[in-house]
Amino acid sequence: MDSSTISRVTGLGSVLLKDFKQVTSGSTWENAQRYCKEHFNDLATIYNQTQADTLYLKPYMAWIGLHRETSTKAWVWTDGKNHGIEWGWQEPKDNQSCGAIGYHYHYERKIYRKNCEENLFFACKRNTTGYPFIKEMMTWSQAEEYCNNSYNGLASFATWNMTFFSEQNFPIWIGLHRNGGSWKWSLDLEEDKHWNLSNLSNDTTCVTISSIKKELATNNCQTQLPFLCTKDNMVLVKENKSWEEVFEHCRGLRSSSTSNIHFNLLSVKPGYEHTYVMNKVMKADTEEVGSLMLI
Repeated sequence: MDSSTISRVTGLGSVLLKDFKQVTSGSTWENAQRYCKEHFNDLATIYNQTQADTLYLKPYMAWIGLHRETSTKAWVWTDGKNHGIEWGWQEPKDNQSCGAIGYHYHYERKIYRKNCEENLFFACKRNTTGYPFIKEMMTWSQAEEYCNNSYNGLASFATWNMTFFSEQNFPIWIGLHRNGGSWKWSLDLEEDKHWNLSNLSNDTTCVTISSIKKELATNNCQTQLPFLCTKDNMVLVKENKSWEEVFEHCRGLRSSSTSNIHFNLLSVKPGYEHTYVMNKVMKADTEEVGSLMLI
């Protein structure tokens, strides 16, 4: 899985740090949920339009007509021409034999070595001019077949001429889905009228947010799409203690892996940060929970 730079969301004076991690490789909604739970906290919960508008979701990866030949191990373009190669920062691995362009912050574009079996967007090449950007996610070989059948192959170009890769408005999986007749987040919490969901189709149960317009929409849950995970610096202690005992407990904790990490009681502002914390507390096993903050 490949992911973009984290977008941090925290209010002035708040000590709750809540990060969003955008994964640019495609996955079904269920697999995206599983990945986020394993590597972060969960698929993203976005509480309102105001919060959504603070997120930078434009990065993407797209297949191009560059791959490594099995016999010679040489990197070649599918049109047979020598367009040159300028790699991004990513170090090559044995299973990374296909080329993709990465669109990042401030219109930055670089070419990366990728596992050919990942699902990415892709660009084709026309006979005349232009490189149609295909907002479907496929493996490299599937993308090559698509472009060969519908256009003139995968996009091949001189690496200094990458400006045709521009901003794209594409869907991204988030944690909202239809469950038991109502719209719920992956955290198993019901959406509480912060979003206008009247336009969402009841025929499909999984929800995306668009990368530029930040609009919610439903999509087939089996569709391969990039997704957004969430991670915070909060730890729940599932023990009943007095406030004084909790304070001492938190201050006395140490990280087993990093000596520079210390803990303290959590302080949080009103608003969606408070809602986020209370949502996590409600999932705890005991009636009273001590919340910790990493500092």
